[in-house]
Amino acid sequence: MKKKIIVVAVIVALAACIAAGVGGYWWYENVKVPHDNAVEQYELLSDEVNAINEAYDQVIAEAQAVLDAGEKPLDEGKITELQVAISAARDDRKELPAIPEGTEEILSVIDQYEGKVDYEASISALNDARKALEDSITRQKQITAPSEEFVVDRLARLEGISGIQAASEDLDPNGQFGKAGGYTAAVYFASDSVNQSEVYNDGEYGYGAVGQGTDGGGCVEVYATEEDAQKRNDYLASYDGTVLASGSHNVYGTVLVRTSDLLKASEQKELETKIYESLIALDEA
Repeated sequence: MKKKIIVVAVIVALAACIAAGVGGYWWYENVKVPHDNAVEQYELLSDEVNAINEAYDQVIAEAQAVLDAGEKPLDEGKITELQVAISAARDDRKELPAIPEGTEEILSVIDQYEGKVDYEASISALNDARKALEDSITRQKQITAPSEEFVVDRLARLEGISGIQAASEDLDPNGQFGKAGGYTAAVYFASDSVNQSEVYNDGEYGYGAVGQGTDGGGCVEVYATEEDAQKRNDYLASYDGTVLASGSHNVYGTVLVRTSDLLKASEQKELETKIYESLIALDEA
């Protein structure tokens, strides 16, 4: 009898062991392995998203640095456009949540984010807005105390303009060259739209464009500050509508663009616009 009891006990124990082993195997194969695989997938996805976000954050930071530099653009609206693009880019940024405890929840997060963290459109919009602001800043710089050589080059690119000549201390009809508040450069030119036979020139300052003054076509005067340029513009405006009027005159940055009084108003405007657009034009890299 005792032997039978022992045998039964052994059989029960073996059965329990077998059941435990089978149960443990089932748990391992159907619970632990899938969970571990999900965790591994999540960790790989996390590394991928972190790398994408790191590169994305760098693009945003570079755009922000352009704003933070505080340089003046030709078009102030480009600042707002970049601010909006940066804000939209930050809103578009995706962050992986903390890993959930359950396998199904982990797989759900993976399904939600895998292959879907793509900032291409946001980066394109951000870079476009950044470049637009950078270009506008460059344009503003080109009309902020440009060199005489720069002005000569930009005038030389225009059709219908010839005889370009820069004033100097010894060849300066206005006596303002290099003086406090005066121009740092004054480049005169002749225009094909002006009948040069009607232009008076007594030869005191030679018989080139400087000697003809603005009557022959016009002049681009460069000042150290916008205030100096505007002061000169106000002075010229005091003669508008009188026999001493010297033609049209408008300030762009620290540059004063003047055109001949012998031109029609429409011709003055057209010539002034051509000069301005040439001054702010960006050379292709």
